[in-house]
Amino acid sequence: MKRKKVVLTTILSLIFFMGTAKAAECSYTELAKINQEAANVKLDYEIKTKVIPDPVENDSDFGYDQDVEVDYLNVSVLNLTDNLYIKIYNSDDKSTKIISGSEAKDGIANYEIDDLTGLAKLSYKVYTSSNTSCADQEIISGSKTLPIKNVYYQVGACIDMPDSPACQKYVTKEVTPEEFDKVIESSLKKKQEEADKKNNKGFKKVTNFIKKNKKGLIIGGSIIVVGVVTTVVVIKKRRSRLIW
Repeated sequence: MKRKKVVLTTILSLIFFMGTAKAAECSYTELAKINQEAANVKLDYEIKTKVIPDPVENDSDFGYDQDVEVDYLNVSVLNLTDNLYIKIYNSDDKSTKIISGSEAKDGIANYEIDDLTGLAKLSYKVYTSSNTSCADQEIISGSKTLPIKNVYYQVGACIDMPDSPACQKYVTKEVTPEEFDKVIESSLKKKQEEADKKNNKGFKKVTNFIKKNKKGLIIGGSIIVVGVVTTVVVIKKRRSRLIW
């Protein structure tokens, strides 16, 4: 009797499981539509600036607090539909964010990241939502590397070499000391070239002046020499008189 009950329970469980599995399957048409929607989902970001009140109370005589401007990342999930939701994992702070299609406005959902000091990679997976016949199935995955604030951005040589890739305010990989050393070398070379160019320009001016005024300079030089010789002779004569 017990054996029959076990067999019956097993059969009923299998029937229930098969029915559930069948209910969780999407038709070919629905799945094709979902795949197309998921393929359009993109992750993007934009560096923005916001003003926040000074966190430190200001007791100065001016009588007002100093607001602070800070940069932040505005992360956007594009083309998210009601048939989908997305899980985003941040490798820097180890956080996971889940955004459903119902949270998106005109297919776009946004959130902010305030900490720009650590290099972060966003890994994401797009799943089917409960609006479909096959909820919670992973459709696509991808990743996006976020920029980090460059510690060398306003240091020494970078001020002279603002166009160098290693001197940008935000970079997608940390700038190594070796890379910054190359910037210093380029900066010194640039300054030397500018100095040489300036010196050559000054030398050419002097040379051109001499060429243009060669005759006058020679005559003037002769007069000066004669005058010097005459002065020496007079001094010698005066000295000889004093001796005698």
